[in-house]
Amino acid sequence: GQHTQFRERIFQQVIFDNVRMTATVTEEVAQETVDTDQSHLIIGGAGDDVMTGGNDSDTFFWSLEDVGVAGDPAVDTITDFQAGQNGDVINLADVLESDSEPLESYLGLNFDNGETTIEVKPDGDDSVTQKIKLAGVDLSGYGGATTDAEILNNLINDGNLQID
Repeated sequence: GQHTQFRERIFQQVIFDNVRMTATVTEEVAQETVDTDQSHLIIGGAGDDVMTGGNDSDTFFWSLEDVGVAGDPAVDTITDFQAGQNGDVINLADVLESDSEPLESYLGLNFDNGETTIEVKPDGDDSVTQKIKLAGVDLSGYGGATTDAEILNNLINDGNLQID
């Protein structure tokens, strides 16, 4: 009777909340903080964003239409990036051409105060249109590397950087 119908309504509401939460996590936001606790696809969108993925392996995705322009790049910060196998993923496949070689012409690395900033140059020149700051993460020498190219290749090999 009524008791069963009431339970069904609650169940439907719970499912709706889960769907809504997932949609909120993956929808594009501008200049907001995106914070999740499970494995997710996180899209910052246009503008400068602060993104936190949580404990599980997360994929942070950039779209070509969301990056800035030379002289005024978008600056996004990942607050809890985890490098290494089964870690987080920076997906730049939509921003970079599949034949982005040599890779260091398209991606630059800066290390400052124990943090790493990835500078994205989709045209392969000095025009930086996107900066990705990895707060509290120093990737200098990552995987025993001594050059930016080696660091980038180690990130690709460990599954932390996706370019195609």
